[in-house]
Amino acid sequence: MRIFPNDLIDAVIVDSIIDMGDDKSRWGEHYDAAQAALVAHYLIVEASQRAGDSTTFKDTTSASAGGVSVSYSQSGSAAVESVSATSYGQRYLKIRTMYFSGPVVF
Repeated sequence: MRIFPNDLIDAVIVDSIIDMGDDKSRWGEHYDAAQAALVAHYLIVEASQRAGDSTTFKDTTSASAGGVSVSYSQSGSAAVESVSATSYGQRYLKIRTMYFSGPVVF
């Protein structure tokens, strides 16, 4: 049983290449691992959206305890914008930081 159609998987692979670039040498030996994590992130986001779960990846902007009150940000695309919203996205960011952490000053 396939959870995602091949055309969706192909599309998120293309998106990952757009986001990461196609120069694998810039990622050392971690290009494939980073790409797999990013693709998995995109697919998890897609699964959540298909299930109608609109709050999974939204930032909580306020909260209460006693009377139980929660408010979410209005951004509907927060899932795509916030790669850190999934464990796969966090893995991608960890690898990306190893290679693209900014300039090194001595």
